[in-house]
Amino acid sequence: MNVMEFLKDALRIDPAAMAEAIVDWLRAEVLGNLRRRGAVVAVSGGVDSAVAATLAARAFGPERVLGLILPEREVGEESERLAQSLLVGLGVSGIKEDLTLALEGLGCYRRRDEAICRVIPQFGEGWTSRIVLGHNPLESDGFNVFYLEVFSPGGQSLRRRLPLREYLDIVAATNMKQRSRMIMQYYHGERLRYAVVGTHNRTEYDLGFMVRHGDIGVDLHPLAGLFKVQIYQLADYLGVPEEILCRAPSSGTFPAPQTEQEFFFSLPFELLDPLLHAEATGVSVEEATTVLGIPLESGERIYRDIRSKRRFSEYMRRAPDVLNLGTSWGRSA
Repeated sequence: MNVMEFLKDALRIDPAAMAEAIVDWLRAEVLGNLRRRGAVVAVSGGVDSAVAATLAARAFGPERVLGLILPEREVGEESERLAQSLLVGLGVSGIKEDLTLALEGLGCYRRRDEAICRVIPQFGEGWTSRIVLGHNPLESDGFNVFYLEVFSPGGQSLRRRLPLREYLDIVAATNMKQRSRMIMQYYHGERLRYAVVGTHNRTEYDLGFMVRHGDIGVDLHPLAGLFKVQIYQLADYLGVPEEILCRAPSSGTFPAPQTEQEFFFSLPFELLDPLLHAEATGVSVEEATTVLGIPLESGERIYRDIRSKRRFSEYMRRAPDVLNLGTSWGRSA
């Protein structure tokens, strides 16, 4: 591929044709291969789940789609309001399942807060927290170092670099949120004989912004072939409400406000997605940076960051290995 073939608008799609293709695929997979009657979609108030729910309603009719709203005590009311509004607009039935008691029973909040207190002893009741990346590959070289930020009820903020043990403890505890959401989706999917439809886009899926047996624990991924910027094109065509389109993407994991860019991606999708597409399709970093108008050194750092995230998250995309010893195992000679 030469520089003239890689263009800034390489990720431009025909949203009408794309929507029709996804709808056809959903019908074939859900009704045919999976032999399910309809679809369950967890709706968060974000653009990905809004697009997934809208396409499912087109594929099966709104009467055969269930929108699940899965709040817990640390998810803002805005997420629930936007999710409810979307479902009403689509004519899709919605069920709210508050996961707070389940997460308390699992020790999600307690285990996380104990790890936070080991790093910042002042942390206490009424405080909020989040994890952020301390490195932007566009601006400088370095490792993906995570920082813990906490905010007191009075407005005080503290920031500390996260030791590996505490980082792993906090992430393991908060991942219970995604895994609890998966459990609830399958409860409703099984009682209705509906398929659980995933909402991940390609940017998230390729780089590993997901939880194994959590938010990727679904029956099918209709959006995982589309980059985030393409999801926005599709959302605009489908008439997703402007409030959702303008909302900064968030995982809804931490109690303090936090965007996906702050926690994981480091870069705006308008730059990350073309570079991810270029790297995945064999475009050299020299060609990509020339077209996109960024320094070569920045492009090289971003390519390295993409490859590092993909390698680190490879196990998340793997199906469980099966050891097949054959029928002769244990048989005496």
